[in-house]
Amino acid sequence: MDVLTQFKVARKLLPVLAEMVTGRLAQKFPELNKFLQASKEEVTALWDAFVMLFTDPLQFLENLKGEIKGLLDSLLWEGAGNTIFDFLTSAGKEITELWNGLEKLIDKVVGIALKGFGEIGKAWQKVKRWFGMGEDEVANRQVSQRTDVRIDNIEIQTQATDAKGIAQEIPGNLKDATWHFDDGLRA
Repeated sequence: MDVLTQFKVARKLLPVLAEMVTGRLAQKFPELNKFLQASKEEVTALWDAFVMLFTDPLQFLENLKGEIKGLLDSLLWEGAGNTIFDFLTSAGKEITELWNGLEKLIDKVVGIALKGFGEIGKAWQKVKRWFGMGEDEVANRQVSQRTDVRIDNIEIQTQATDAKGIAQEIPGNLKDATWHFDDGLRA
């Protein structure tokens, strides 16, 4: 048995089951009986709406929209439901247009950025060619460079009395004096 058939069978059995469960209680409590009779239509209508939700969802949504409009009309003023739904429809269209505009803008910005990266890549290729490196050379080239500097003796003739301070400053000053020979490759 498919789901739709099961819903229809349950729809037929619901009132019978409700009568069996509540029959004795309704006889014993007349006020409860009035309440159950009044709510019977509402429960049946809710069940029908539940069945429609699964069997014809578009019609269910259209009915729900009508119910909400009616509720807004009764709570606020006559026509409030239409006014509010018209506003929401219009706002939805505006938001969609805004989103589409943002999407186009983002696509343009990304396109410009990608073009810029492409130009940077072309410039890099030119710089490599200036230094005699082709793509294969750059990929396969291993740079090995070693510079040994050995200073055995430094003799300083001065009248200064701070020999220790001068000795401490020599390594830094030597480094400052030779920085332009540093090609960035460490041995």
